[in-house]
Amino acid sequence: MPVTVDRALPLFTARGERQWVSGWDPQFPAGDEALDMTVGTVWLNRAHGTELVWTVADSAKNRIRYVRVIPGIWAGIVEITCSPTRDDPTSSDVQVVYDTTPLSSKGNELLTAFADGHDAFLRGWESDIMKACR
Repeated sequence: MPVTVDRALPLFTARGERQWVSGWDPQFPAGDEALDMTVGTVWLNRAHGTELVWTVADSAKNRIRYVRVIPGIWAGIVEITCSPTRDDPTSSDVQVVYDTTPLSSKGNELLTAFADGHDAFLRGWESDIMKACR
């Protein structure tokens, strides 16, 4: 990403994804969306007709880890780590890791499809994020 780590990581928060994810509209049951990088903060989001429950599990200067649950479908961890690019400290390398367990046979089918399309999914992210960084 053509931005420093301190600008890159917030793009992967509940509020930050509004800048580059079409239709992203997180709802904060506790009401304070400014806490979207605070451990324990919960928000809800709808994607593809399904409600997802997100909880901040860990947060550091260069990393954030979420517990993500789609009730009856799957549960797991999403971890985003940002590091300065070796040759250009004004740019960031971003690693996104999903560790997900299906909760049903439907969840297993959806998880298989998600894994099969993951590379294309991330390429789409890259394009959308680059637009937001301009």
